[in-house]
Amino acid sequence: MKATSRGRRLAVLAAALTAPVAIGLGGVANAQAATGSAATASAAAASAAAASTATVSIASDAADALKRQLGGSRGVEFAETITDTVVSGSQRGHRTVSRTEGVAQFGGGRIVATDSTDGTTRWISFADRAYGTGALFPTLPAGKDWVVSEDAARPDLTSGSLALDDPAVIKALLATTASKRSGGTHDGIRTTLYQGKITFAGLRKAVPGLRLASGAPLDAARLKAKLSWRLWLGQDQLVRRAWSSWTEPRYKGVTGDVVHVSDTRLTDWGTQARIVSPPEEKVTTPGDVAPNYAVNGATGD
Repeated sequence: MKATSRGRRLAVLAAALTAPVAIGLGGVANAQAATGSAATASAAAASAAAASTATVSIASDAADALKRQLGGSRGVEFAETITDTVVSGSQRGHRTVSRTEGVAQFGGGRIVATDSTDGTTRWISFADRAYGTGALFPTLPAGKDWVVSEDAARPDLTSGSLALDDPAVIKALLATTASKRSGGTHDGIRTTLYQGKITFAGLRKAVPGLRLASGAPLDAARLKAKLSWRLWLGQDQLVRRAWSSWTEPRYKGVTGDVVHVSDTRLTDWGTQARIVSPPEEKVTTPGDVAPNYAVNGATGD
């Protein structure tokens, strides 16, 4: 841009020297317009470059802030609401809403345990096992309150299909920031709202082992799907709220496309979190119970 604007100024100056009468006031105005246009373009380019640099800086800062939290021994409280709406086909308009809240415990750079309730069932999850109690297990042997499963997924901190406990995910999202503005106050902290869009293919570049929250495979159609996201960051660059929405192509058991919307609040970063297993004498195995799979903490219409 500097070479171009400099060339324009030299051309205008040469014309003015060789034909001063012909140029007159109009030539001067044109010269000023050309100079002003070049300056505006240069300023715009500089502004865009500065914005890009700032975005990269924020993305790195937010990822580093999360790493510091995960490396400690404390935790964070979370509350997530997921709304799934069928938007085409014979089930169009059918909607389910599920809510989960609890606390996550950090350690060694990851989530080591979560204690959460989905409205009907409470789960205490560790890396190698999970304990459940509540409406999902309506009949338990006498003296038993919990069912243990060693096939459960590791504890995590998610917002829909976004892993909020993965610094690479936070960094990848913020790298696609399209706009930012004041996000109001969340968890008693003033926040900045960042938002943008990213494909699942783009997310998978940052997280090679990426899977959907439903466990469905990331096939070609899903990889092309665009996810709209919003992150509310406090001045410490920690996420106070995360929102995402995307449309999943129709899949087995559903006759139409489904819009998934997730809204997660993260509060009390650094809270004391010491999650322990239920007393062994109160725990039984899946073979001793008949789960009620009709109860899953979701409501529908």
